[in-house]
Amino acid sequence: HPDGDLRVCCHGLGHNKIEEDLTIFQADQDILNHDTYKTIRKEMLEGRVPEVCQSCKVIEDIGGESPRLRYLKGTGEEMSVMLEETKEDGSISRSPREIDLTLGNSCNFKCRMCSPMFSDRLKETFDIIGLKYNHETVEKIEKRWNKSEINIPLLESNELESLVFQGGEPLLYRNHLTLLRTLVETGRANRISLSYDTNFSVIPPESLELWKSFKQVELDISLDGVGNTFEYIRYGSNWKKIESNILEITSSNYSNIKLQFSTLIQVGLIHGLKELLVYCLSLPMEVNRIPKFSLIESPEFLGLNATSKNVFEQVSVELSELDLGKLKSEEKEHFDELLTLLDSYSFDPELHFKFLAHTKALDKVNDKAMSYFDLLKTTS
Repeated sequence: HPDGDLRVCCHGLGHNKIEEDLTIFQADQDILNHDTYKTIRKEMLEGRVPEVCQSCKVIEDIGGESPRLRYLKGTGEEMSVMLEETKEDGSISRSPREIDLTLGNSCNFKCRMCSPMFSDRLKETFDIIGLKYNHETVEKIEKRWNKSEINIPLLESNELESLVFQGGEPLLYRNHLTLLRTLVETGRANRISLSYDTNFSVIPPESLELWKSFKQVELDISLDGVGNTFEYIRYGSNWKKIESNILEITSSNYSNIKLQFSTLIQVGLIHGLKELLVYCLSLPMEVNRIPKFSLIESPEFLGLNATSKNVFEQVSVELSELDLGKLKSEEKEHFDELLTLLDSYSFDPELHFKFLAHTKALDKVNDKAMSYFDLLKTTS
């Protein structure tokens, strides 16, 4: 969790911390046998869906590919090994192989679907508009991460295989480079894969140099539209800079760097889907060009069903006329997933009204960006 507490999953619903104030700074090699983790495994072994996992179930119920299913794809034969290792009470005899880290809430954008929990720059915006957020947690984030040195015992494990960095913006975290340097200096980097959920607005030169020592680096770039749409949703961004950074990686010889995209389907983006896909399809074939699509979970009034009918109908026509060319199998899966998620659309006038009210307030605060209706005109 951004405040350093341990959580079940970044996609988990509700209060998904495993225990209040049990932090990443305290966790030891036996953390996987905490009672919360054991209970969740036990429920799964019994065929039940834990409450915290309901968000994935909702996606699967409409025929979509949830984060759970995507993760299962990547486990391969390891899943059967883990099942054999798991006892009836949910305990397991292994140290963590993968650690999901959110090293605070440092970010350089004010994304419309985000909160001060994940972007320190949004605190002022939320205070001006009067939007609710957990002040205590945000203060905890600042207190715990704004230190010259941090200690994460789990990173000392020789069994560590993968690190996942989430945001905020992980490439801006003050502790990020120090952490990578330690792994390189201790000779463990070549056994570890890195994964980043990033807005890709910055590429620190030292990161590029350190990444050469790691087994693999996966950059999962959040691509919520292109051009004006991207800059509108991710206030404070510069699309040309993002485009330039993507070009730097795709035209380079970084053999261990893999680049892919993720797109959060939301009411402020839906009109720009065709433009987004046209851009992605212009990229080299070596890249997984079609993004992984998912529906926004919160706030609900920014979700797909808040989109007006005329905008949605226009997008449906545009996508049906899109020339996809030749897609790789994984790209076709991602596009089919997009169509499945769009098929769940059901206009909700109340959500649409809430979206318009929220958007009007944000547009007033973000006065250097165009308004939502001006944005629609640029893509119509």
